[in-house]
Amino acid sequence: LVDLGASLVDITIPEPKDLHAVYRDIVNYEAFNVHKELFLLHGHEYGPEALQRMKSGQKVTDEAHQTALNLKKEITALANRVFQTVDVIALPTQPTTAPLLGSEMARFKGEIVRAPAIRARFAHFASFTGFPGLTVPMGFNSEGLPAGLQIIRPAFGESLGLRVGHAYQQSTDWHKCHPVGI
Repeated sequence: LVDLGASLVDITIPEPKDLHAVYRDIVNYEAFNVHKELFLLHGHEYGPEALQRMKSGQKVTDEAHQTALNLKKEITALANRVFQTVDVIALPTQPTTAPLLGSEMARFKGEIVRAPAIRARFAHFASFTGFPGLTVPMGFNSEGLPAGLQIIRPAFGESLGLRVGHAYQQSTDWHKCHPVGI
């Protein structure tokens, strides 16, 4: 992106770990309440991740949900201020490269961790705030596993985000490459 004329600016966005906890309470509470009737009748038929989400959502109180929604408004307002100094936020799509297909494990900070626990941590920022986000391929790690570049814009700012993503893809060939031997 720098080669295309972008300037890098260090910014601070809400801590993904805190964001994840607030996001989880909102998503799990709302998922459970939307699916409550079906879940109570057919919960035994749910897959492990959906079952865990429903059980977690069942434990989130109305008050905790409202608190999470209030925090979401505060975090979104703080995040909107970032766009007073930058045009786009560019960061990895997730904190690791993709795990092997079917694997529950990934390498993170030199350790092997459960992939579901961290895979969407960075993507939650855009989803949580309602900001449009785009992911484009940006290369592979030493094991040949792909990584993505996430480009985020404020609400209704999709046009510039798409142009940045397109310019990046025109200047690289990552979108034409496939993992080798996987």
